[in-house]
Amino acid sequence: LTEDAIENEIEGNLRQVDDTLNSIKHLAVDINVQLSIQEPKLDRIQNLMENSDLAMGGANERVKKLLSD
Repeated sequence: LTEDAIENEIEGNLRQVDDTLNSIKHLAVDINVQLSIQEPKLDRIQNLMENSDLAMGGANERVKKLLSD
């Protein structure tokens, strides 16, 4: 192989690496956008679950009290 052929191969490989890194960067940006969208929804679901858990706990206590009377 000539020096030019080696340099061309190296440049081609570097372009592939650059393209791959750009793809990874865009993927990371897309993931970050989705996390920003999903996080408030997950927080809301968590709050609803906590409220439901408290309500169920209270209902269970009332049922236990009724059954023990």
